Amino acid sequence: GMGFKILHLLVLEDNNTLDSELDEYIKEMGTTGSFDILIYKTNSFYTVAGLRKIAFQVLPDELLQRIKSFGPNLTFCFDIVAAGIIGHHLTCPKIAWIGDLYFQTFWYHALYSVREKLTECIRLPSVWLVCHYWKAAYKTILSNFEMVVVASKSSELILQNLRIQSTYLPYPWPVAIDSIFSPAQTKEPKPSFLFFGTLSALGSRSAFHFLLDSIYPRLVHLYGKGGFQISICGLREIPNWVTKKLIWIKEIRYLGFVDDLGALMSSCHAVIVPIDIPIGNRSRIITAMALGGLVIAHKNTSLANPELINGVTCYLAYNAKQFIKYMKMAYEKPEITKSIIENAR
Repeated sequence: GMGFKILHLLVLEDNNTLDSELDEYIKEMGTTGSFDILIYKTNSFYTVAGLRKIAFQVLPDELLQRIKSFGPNLTFCFDIVAAGIIGHHLTCPKIAWIGDLYFQTFWYHALYSVREKLTECIRLPSVWLVCHYWKAAYKTILSNFEMVVVASKSSELILQNLRIQSTYLPYPWPVAIDSIFSPAQTKEPKPSFLFFGTLSALGSRSAFHFLLDSIYPRLVHLYGKGGFQISICGLREIPNWVTKKLIWIKEIRYLGFVDDLGALMSSCHAVIVPIDIPIGNRSRIITAMALGGLVIAHKNTSLANPELINGVTCYLAYNAKQFIKYMKMAYEKPEITKSIIENAR
């Protein structure tokens, strides 16, 4: 065959929402002969055991036997849960590629819950404790790995404090090169901006607050009621409190999931990413850059991705006032933004 063999263990939540994608994946990958797929479905990946530590799902014996008899030369784990479930069973060299750090995201979600509903502060001590257990889990699990790759530059230092050495690598991301030089579609006549992403995730939660509390009132002040447009699209549901606010805001339209994101993006003057939390490498930014969009983001997003450079690959704003300045520039001076879009690509 191809001189290598891959055994892919998929540990999945026990619901059927992904079954059609799974069938497609098995059909596409399982036919090469050098690629085998093992599937284990579970109702939870981990629990907080005895309220003292994170306990990961235990794989059935026959599955472990299958993996051990495969005798891997290298094990590659995507994210901490995979590393926690399989890592300690294998003696070969191991690599873990880690996304957002759970103890950071859980804590920020809890802080936003308090901001949205004050009575939620009663939950902060228990969330703090769970975050503490997660830190311990990261330390225990990853000290057993030869190499740890992080998706955010800022995670290197956080893990170093836990005595875990790690290396930041940018996302491997596809770019449709041929469309770089295609003439831009006609833009909307009024200033138009795009906001997209996984709408229930932490990044969007942060961005909705910044957008509705700080950016929107300034845009109304600048362009007047109805003088501009913001399109919101993406996966999952928009938070309830946002839906309620949008009823009264006619300049912001919610489009749900949009099939042709590229076409929508090229009709807008810029993609706005007002995420002010200092964690997470935002895949929505990479997506926008790959599709040829002009990105205006909060400065904090560059802590995770050092290739976000103000005025070179995107615009980075410290506050709402700067956001408005860059949004105005995107609308009025598209000739300046051309080189930024090309550098970003």
